[in-house]
Amino acid sequence: NIDQIPQSFEEDLLFLTLRTLGLGAATAFLAIIFSLLLSLSKRWNKSIILRITSFLAGIGYSIPGTVLAIFMLTVIKNPDYYVYLLIWGYVTRFLTISKGSIDSALERISPSIDEAAIGLGANNFRVIKEVHIPLLTGPAVVGTLLVFIDTIKELPITFLIRPFDFDTLSVRIYSYALDGRIGEAIFPAILVIILGLIASSTLIPSLEKKSN
Repeated sequence: NIDQIPQSFEEDLLFLTLRTLGLGAATAFLAIIFSLLLSLSKRWNKSIILRITSFLAGIGYSIPGTVLAIFMLTVIKNPDYYVYLLIWGYVTRFLTISKGSIDSALERISPSIDEAAIGLGANNFRVIKEVHIPLLTGPAVVGTLLVFIDTIKELPITFLIRPFDFDTLSVRIYSYALDGRIGEAIFPAILVIILGLIASSTLIPSLEKKSN
């Protein structure tokens, strides 16, 4: 309803936007760090335990957010930890995205490059630092931004796990829509779109470099 559209920008939308940005940034950072650790470890260590761990880390995206959130709430019932539980839920769900980006990039790095570097006297850490990390920078940026975009618009996990009165933009949109206040949902919806567009536009240079 057009009459429901606020005539001015609601002050608390700024705090909701900053909170949404913070959750997205924290999740994206943790997801890419875990992805790098898992993918690089699997490249150097072929143990069955590491392979199983890497596989399990990559199936979170196939689990519905609602199911994942309910499972986590049964494991940890202390509301004091719900913010950390929320970020854990995001990382568990979206780790597949960042890990897939890193895995596909590592597959394009020939093992002979590692062997040549080791043959010249470099240890594993130096090979990772001077060979892998520079080649993985672009894919890591892509994976980070994709996780960020998915996190800021994630609803089921956020709605179920968030502490009391801890809204994000997606939760506020859902709450307004549930109450039939469609007009009031316009501003937070526009903010989500803007954040997604900014992150998506940042992806373009990285994708172009990746294709080249």
